[in-house]
Amino acid sequence: MRLQRLTEYLLRHRWQAIILTFIITYIPVIGMASILIACLVTLCVGVVEGAMFTLAATLPYVLVFASGTREAIPMVVWATVTLTVLGNVLTWVFAVMLRRHCSWSFILQVAALTGVLAISVIHLAYPGIGDWWAAQLQSFYNQSAALAGAAQGETLPAIGESQVDTINIIKNFATGILAVFVLFTAVIQVMVARWWQITVSHTGRLGRELQGIHLSRLAGGLFMLALVLYYLENSVVLDILPVLCLLFSAAGLSLVHYIFGLMEPSKGRFWLSLLYIALMYSLTMIAMLPLFSALNLILPVVIAVMILSASIFAFVVLGLFDVWFNMRKRIRKV
Repeated sequence: MRLQRLTEYLLRHRWQAIILTFIITYIPVIGMASILIACLVTLCVGVVEGAMFTLAATLPYVLVFASGTREAIPMVVWATVTLTVLGNVLTWVFAVMLRRHCSWSFILQVAALTGVLAISVIHLAYPGIGDWWAAQLQSFYNQSAALAGAAQGETLPAIGESQVDTINIIKNFATGILAVFVLFTAVIQVMVARWWQITVSHTGRLGRELQGIHLSRLAGGLFMLALVLYYLENSVVLDILPVLCLLFSAAGLSLVHYIFGLMEPSKGRFWLSLLYIALMYSLTMIAMLPLFSALNLILPVVIAVMILSASIFAFVVLGLFDVWFNMRKRIRKV
């Protein structure tokens, strides 16, 4: 009921809502809701109104550039602001597509195509992007090791051979991983806004929409070609692969939701909960990789990587099978 009243206020009082969106962007954590408001307005009211709210949700980040000098602001802050602005714009674009009745399958494929094109342009403009990432990752590791050492009251050893090997692997996929983060965040924000819209309007079911994600055979063929080029160690394809894996993982996860939806409700919820707990554990451990590596606690990260890798592999395989065989027509009951 409170969500209903809040939604009615945001949709009926445009200028007050725009000012509210602008102000809450400055509030840590809560500020993330500003782009959700912009996305909701785009879905419920219109493209122009949504663009105005998106501008209000993005302008505070832009002001960071205008109010400071590059030397005074750490690079990580500049990168965060840039990615946030880009993510907000993509969120609005995807919301516009959804408002114009584009399917989730189409939106995800457009998102993946956007990521592929962006990564290709970056590699053309900066052929040595991998070496730059290696330097940034090494600096990040050294800072994490220094913080961990300070917490333990001792000086941890400098970067070792195993850490160097890890950095040399990650640098090949770093741009792609960053693109995955931006695209994933934008799509999730649109999904949350769509859930918000459905909750207050009681029209449709988000779960049913997301269970129907099915990719085109063109996407499947391009992914198979990318796998061939991956084994030929093409540097651009190495960076593109995380984006393609995200796309087909989303399709595979959608199929998993469909299959679990055919089960008894209690069983389906149990297996889905177990799946998401495992995924959240894996992502949390991997995000803390530099800290665990500095503390020589490798086992939790290894387990997390194994769980995440197996899950992504299974989702991708399911997504590929669904492209060619349309598994929903073959699976009717579990």
